[in-house]
Amino acid sequence: MSTYREIHGKAVKSVSSDPSDATSEGQIWYNTTSNTFKSLVLVESWASGENVPGTATRLGFASGTVTAGLYASGYEGTSSPPPANLMPNTSFEYDGTNWTSGGTFGTRRFIGASAGTQTASLAAGGNAPTGANRGETEEYNGTAWAEQSDMPTGNQGNTGAGIQTAALSISGSNDYDITLEYDGSSWTAGNNLTSARYKRYGSGTQTAAMFSGGRPPSPSDIVSTVEQYDGTNWTSNPASLGTGQAGYSSQNIGTSSRDATIVAGGGAGSPVSNTGATQIYDGTSWRTSTSMSTARETSLTGDSAAALAIAGYTSSNTAAVEEFSGAKVIQTLTQS
Repeated sequence: MSTYREIHGKAVKSVSSDPSDATSEGQIWYNTTSNTFKSLVLVESWASGENVPGTATRLGFASGTVTAGLYASGYEGTSSPPPANLMPNTSFEYDGTNWTSGGTFGTRRFIGASAGTQTASLAAGGNAPTGANRGETEEYNGTAWAEQSDMPTGNQGNTGAGIQTAALSISGSNDYDITLEYDGSSWTAGNNLTSARYKRYGSGTQTAAMFSGGRPPSPSDIVSTVEQYDGTNWTSNPASLGTGQAGYSSQNIGTSSRDATIVAGGGAGSPVSNTGATQIYDGTSWRTSTSMSTARETSLTGDSAAALAIAGYTSSNTAAVEEFSGAKVIQTLTQS
């Protein structure tokens, strides 16, 4: 009769207690105390969170983490151009369980760039009651929003990455390949993307950013293109998304590595329709993860370990919130 070692080629380590430093997914060991085989496996899932208070909105400014998130302004309507009274000046803070009111947002708008954390957030650009392609920039300190220097080129549908004092505003439907760098007080021009597109997903830091998916101005098919930024230049990432995906939903917490990027929600396919698809980058390649429960455009913040999909729309606006969790869990192996 064959033994496990003969089949697998390796010995299974025997331990009296589960190792606290088990970091390799798929590692197997035998626990002599419980007389069971165990393994470390990756478990990923979306779960419902508490709805954002007030009237349902879409594509407001999101930043922070699952346990310390922030959502500001957004658009309550569905018509275009947007009526001024349908853009709230509210912001809400999330603690992982409940939403509470935050500071008053200065310039009502939506589909702009976000970056940073709940207590040090940045909102730049967007579409406002006074018109599209705005350049207004605001900083949040955990209590109040304060106006800062405007972007030199106003944009809507632009993507944020980085932190409040070292952020990027990338692309947008007014300038499809522009890169702007923010130092906490003013904006300067960076080098352009190599592939012009908007409605895409941003992640990483100002000097190690990533820009994934999106739609070029023409033709408008959704693409799987991925580029990386080193603080000076954009270059093509060898690994493209598994399938093309596009969304105004690419706000990242900024302190996360681009090697932990999550892409979720938005649009996909031809003809384009809402998707709940989730794709994750591990620094080398992309893989498909579990989908959101509701396919929609959404404001996304976080990374592949923990992310928030806040509000958004399908055929109408929604206040729904979903929380993503990706964790390595010790499981007991049993025969089926």
